[in-house]
Amino acid sequence: MKNRSASKLLVLITGILILLMLANIMSASGSFMDTESSTNSFSAWTWRQWMQTTPSDFSNDVLNNTDALARPGSVLLSNITHYIFAFQGNDHRAFWRYDQSSRVWATMSRAPATIGDGGCLAYVGGMSIYALRGNNQRNFWKYNITTNTWSSMANTPSDVRYGGCMAFDGQSSIYAFPGNGLNSFWRYNLLTNSWTVLANAPGTVRDGGAMIYDPTTSCVYAFQGNDQHSLWKYDIGRNAWTALTPTSADVRFGGAMTTDRQGHIYAFFGDNLRAFWRYDISSNTWAALASSPVNVRYGGALAFDGPGRVYAFPGQSRSVFYRYDVPSNTWLSETSAPGAVQAGGSLAAGPVLYRTSGRITSSVLDSGIMGCKVYGLYWDGIAKSTNRIEFEVRASDSLVGGYPSSSWTNVGGSSPVTTGLPSGRYLQWRATMTTSEAYITPVLQEVRIYYSDS
Repeated sequence: MKNRSASKLLVLITGILILLMLANIMSASGSFMDTESSTNSFSAWTWRQWMQTTPSDFSNDVLNNTDALARPGSVLLSNITHYIFAFQGNDHRAFWRYDQSSRVWATMSRAPATIGDGGCLAYVGGMSIYALRGNNQRNFWKYNITTNTWSSMANTPSDVRYGGCMAFDGQSSIYAFPGNGLNSFWRYNLLTNSWTVLANAPGTVRDGGAMIYDPTTSCVYAFQGNDQHSLWKYDIGRNAWTALTPTSADVRFGGAMTTDRQGHIYAFFGDNLRAFWRYDISSNTWAALASSPVNVRYGGALAFDGPGRVYAFPGQSRSVFYRYDVPSNTWLSETSAPGAVQAGGSLAAGPVLYRTSGRITSSVLDSGIMGCKVYGLYWDGIAKSTNRIEFEVRASDSLVGGYPSSSWTNVGGSSPVTTGLPSGRYLQWRATMTTSEAYITPVLQEVRIYYSDS
């Protein structure tokens, strides 16, 4: 009985240790059973982990047409073009595109009808932008960025006017206020081209109404406007609203908000003020930032375009256009818009067009062990059908020019890799990232190599 119990215990311990190796563990070392002989004796080996997952980790690597700053903790293909799209409002049909690289505005195909108070734009990924006409009308449109054409979609459930606004959830829904002194709140389904009425907002929304969707909490955040201080959160899963820390001043015409999609909201309070604030979602607190260069009123609008850039219209029948730099907390003048922006002025960032290929090459790890055995290469990332992330590894006991002297071994694009890996004291990996759709980038989030420590 004792021998059986000991045997079972040994098998159990062995299984647990093997599972620990295969899991995404965070510890630096461990022990595993490597082989089992016919005499039931075990040969044990020990391992260490080399992991890269933070911005500082990736910043030590060599980046070629890749970017480790745009989404901290991940590596993307670097972008080659950023566009900001804009409505002029002011009862005009003007629709413009701003190229951030050249700092030049282009006049695009005009909106199907004049845009007035409540006009709003929302980029929904790919090559599509949706638009509320406002102007006390129900028109709702889709703009195709590739063909530069507009299409009419299902009308909103009621007229949209002052305070009309919307936000895309990153998946298949747009959430919207009609404003116009109503507390109505809707969801638009991109897949079915249909509107659904949701739980009413806690108060009536009018001029200064604004909203964003935050992916860190999967919630919608909104200003009531209407000369109020109210900031609300809408929980999508519960179809319920919650009041949050109010603003320090009334939010009125020109009130606007945008998000960095990492838990922060940047906001104008409008009302002919220069106030510019940041709201921290996790702590439910407001912090004052550098004031806008001019007062913000009708047509005030914001759009975040990372890393660390917020673009802004102050409105009030002016064509001036500004960029706020997040790291330095300063405002910079951009090229003025082609016309004066008033009520219905709106901004939408997107799309970002990425390079079709790029590479990240890791720093060199000195394991300190001659002939060091590499047991596994694991990585986490996001790659759709049009994306690829392919890995290569090299290892040797000597360096040439500061790098392993051996050639690269291609290990493919599927994680994990536990066979066919080279051995050597000095270890290095590199990943080649590709996309066939310029607006979609693969995302590399973490790389782990398990190697012998003896």
